[in-house]
Amino acid sequence: MASVRSESWGAVYTTHYSQAIPLLREGLTFQRMINDRVMIRMSLAWLGEIHEMLGEYDEANRQYEESLLTAQGNGDLAGTATAWLNLGRLNVSLGKVYQAKSYLRAGLKLAREFHYQPLIVDGLISMALLLVQQGHKQRALEVLIPALNHPAGEPQMRARAEQILARLTDTPLAEILSQIEATTPLETVVAELLTFNLPAS
Repeated sequence: MASVRSESWGAVYTTHYSQAIPLLREGLTFQRMINDRVMIRMSLAWLGEIHEMLGEYDEANRQYEESLLTAQGNGDLAGTATAWLNLGRLNVSLGKVYQAKSYLRAGLKLAREFHYQPLIVDGLISMALLLVQQGHKQRALEVLIPALNHPAGEPQMRARAEQILARLTDTPLAEILSQIEATTPLETVVAELLTFNLPAS
C-alpha cells in the first residue's frame, strides 16, 4: 500500500496524470477493503484534483462529492471543509456562481470555526477569483492580499493567488507586499465575506 501511495504521488508531481489515476484507484480499492475512511476520503479528493486539472469536470465533481459524503459520514471536519472548498473551486471554474458561493462559504465557515489556516487561505483564493469574475475587483484584492501574505499558504496556493493578482493590478507582488504593514486577520476576512452580498448570476 505504501508503494502504491508513493508511486501515485510520484506520478502526480511529475504531471503524469494518466499514471496517477490507476494507481490511486488501486489504492482506493485496498482502502475500501480495510475500511480506511480517512484515506478513502483523501484518495477521492486527489482523484478529483487530477480530473479537475485534466479538465474532466464531471468526473472531478463526482469524486469531490463522494469525498464530501465520506468525510461527513466519518465526522471528519477538516475533510468536510476541504471537500466543500474543492467543490467551490470547481464551480468557480465552471462559472456556476450560486453553487460556488454556497460551497465556498460553507467551507470557509467551517475552516474558520476550527482554525484550519491552510484551508482558509485556499478558500479565500477561490473566493477572490469568483469576485473577479463577478466584477468585484477591489473586493477581490482585499481578500487576496491577506491570503497571499499568510505563512499558512502552500506553494501551489501562492501560485494561484499570484495569477489572480496579475489580473487585478500591474504592480509587482513584492512592491505590494512591501507596502503592507499589517494585513487583516484571515478570520476577519472570512467573517466579512460570509455577509458580503455576491449576486448569484
